[in-house]
Amino acid sequence: MSQFFYEIRAHAPAMDSTQGDCYHTCAVAGPNSGGRVARVIKLLIANDKGGVGKSLLAQFCILALQGMKQAPRLVEYDRQPKLCRWFGSDHVATFAAGPAAMDDANSQAFWDPMAEWLGDAKPLVVDFGAQAWGGFQDWAEASDLAALHRGGVVRILVPVTADLEAIRAATSVVLGAKRILPDAKVLLLPLDKDGAVAMLEGVEAYDALTRAMVETGARRLHYPMLRAEALPALDARGWRIDRIVAVQDVAAFGVPLPKPALQRTITALRAWMAEMYRQLLPDLLAALGTRPGLPAAAPADLPPHVLLEWGHMLTELPTMAGTQPRVDARTLSPRDKR
Repeated sequence: MSQFFYEIRAHAPAMDSTQGDCYHTCAVAGPNSGGRVARVIKLLIANDKGGVGKSLLAQFCILALQGMKQAPRLVEYDRQPKLCRWFGSDHVATFAAGPAAMDDANSQAFWDPMAEWLGDAKPLVVDFGAQAWGGFQDWAEASDLAALHRGGVVRILVPVTADLEAIRAATSVVLGAKRILPDAKVLLLPLDKDGAVAMLEGVEAYDALTRAMVETGARRLHYPMLRAEALPALDARGWRIDRIVAVQDVAAFGVPLPKPALQRTITALRAWMAEMYRQLLPDLLAALGTRPGLPAAAPADLPPHVLLEWGHMLTELPTMAGTQPRVDARTLSPRDKR
C-alpha cells in the first residue's frame, strides 16, 4: 500500500520573521513551484458550544491539507485538547482556553501569537474549543486584528447542531468573524446528530442565524453524520481516522472488539471521509488557487485509491460543484478498482 502520511512541521511557538507581503497575499513560492506563487490557507474551526464536532472536523482538515502536501501549523485552544493526542504534543501548540484563561491578566500574551500565525507563510489549522472563540474575538477587537491582517486566505468553519445554544454560538461566530476578519469566508456546517437543523426554521434563534449568514455572505455546506460504532474505542487506543481507513484486515487493530463492528467502522469512516472531501474539497482548492484537470468522464464516486493516497486528490478528481454526493459505503471497498 502506498505511503500517504506526510510530516507535520508545526512547532507553533517558534516564529520567524520572513513574512514579507504575506499579510496581504499569504503566498509563497514552493520548492517545486518553478517560481509560481502558491497561496497559503488558514482554517479556523469555531463554535463556543461543545459537542458539535469541532475536533473531528479539525482532524479531517489537517489530514486533508497534509494529503494536499501542505504542512499546517496546528493550534488548539481547549481545556480538553485532542489534537495533541492525535498528532503529538511536539507538533501542536496547545493552550488551555476557557473562562479562567480569558480573564487572566496575561490574556494579550495568550492570544498575541495568533496575529503572526494568521499572517505568516505557513498553512494553519486552529481548533477553538468550547468557549474559546469568545475570548479570541474579544482580543481581536481590542487589538484591531482587522487592521493587522489585510487580505489572505482565511476560512472559518462553523459546525452547528440543532441545539439552540449551538445555534446562538454559531450566530456569534458568523457575525464576529465579519468584524474581526472582514476578508475571511465563513462556512457553516450543519450536523444533524441532534435532529435536523433545518427543521428549526421559524425558531427565532435559527432565523437569526439565517439572517446573519445573509448579512455576512456566509455559505452553508453539509456536515455528514458519522455513525462508526467502534470509533470511540479505537480513538481511545490511539487510532487516528486516516490510519483506520487504511486498514485492510481488522486483525491489524489488535483489540478485543467484535470483527464485524470493526469492519463496519472502517466502511462507515471511508464513506464519511469521501463525503467530507466532496463537501470541502472544492472550497479548499479554490482557496489555494488550484484547479484540477477535468477527466473525460467524472467519476460517480470518489475512487478508493483516493482514500489511500490523498495526494492524488489534486490531479484525479473533477471539479465537483453541482454533483450529487453518493455515500453508499459498499462502493468504497479498497478491493474495488484502483
